Amino acid sequence: MRTSWLSVLQAGCVVLLALGSARADDVKPPAGVVVMHGKVAPGGHVGKTTGQLVSVLRNHGFLVETPEMPWSPSHHYDVSYGEMLGQIDAAILHLRERGAVTIFVAGHSFGAASALGWCAAHNGAAAGIIALSPGHVPESGLMREDFAPSVARARQMVADGKGDQTGDFADMNQGQPMAVTTSARHYLDWFAPDGPANLHHNVAACGGLPVYWAISSAELGKPVDRPMYETLPANPANVFTVVPGKHAETADGAATSVAGWIESLR
Repeated sequence: MRTSWLSVLQAGCVVLLALGSARADDVKPPAGVVVMHGKVAPGGHVGKTTGQLVSVLRNHGFLVETPEMPWSPSHHYDVSYGEMLGQIDAAILHLRERGAVTIFVAGHSFGAASALGWCAAHNGAAAGIIALSPGHVPESGLMREDFAPSVARARQMVADGKGDQTGDFADMNQGQPMAVTTSARHYLDWFAPDGPANLHHNVAACGGLPVYWAISSAELGKPVDRPMYETLPANPANVFTVVPGKHAETADGAATSVAGWIESLR
């Protein structure tokens, strides 16, 4: 029996269409990642400890936004905690405008703590949170003790109707005392143990979203070790890992693992 050229051509077109459809189904929607830097010394580069992470994410085809955050040396906590959350929202909006469909919020150190704070306030608005060596725990023993005089003074200024006046207050970077000039109201937002930056509260309130949590081996036994991670609401995609090295090396050391984790959730 003869087979017409037309039927062969039609069959070939059906196969090609099927193959094209299968390939289209394999293409995942673009993922976007907000990467927030940690605290740096005055004059330091805000992306110093996240540079390798950003490069790895971009090499994997992810869209990345790297906003400069209020704890950078050029900002001095010049906005409230709530306004900072709005800055993350703005970065997410920019990612969506660039074509990102799946969104992840990531940070190192202070940026990681703020990613968890954003999660607590905006649960469900992203596909996952990446917390790399979370820093800034104003309710913890050492920070609470060191900041207490400044917190008390800021509270008094607010009580006296001077909350928007600036003053010099205590700050810290990896155990090293620093000073910061900001308004009393903003200082309380960031440093009061019972304020919105309380990390223990924000971790426990980060419900529903998968969280990738990494610390450096030098941070074992510190407040951000596994016991705090385990206060997260359970999620089968949650990950806790320890990266060899120091606090400043966590983001770069975990970069490839982070990219793989994001890929698994797309």
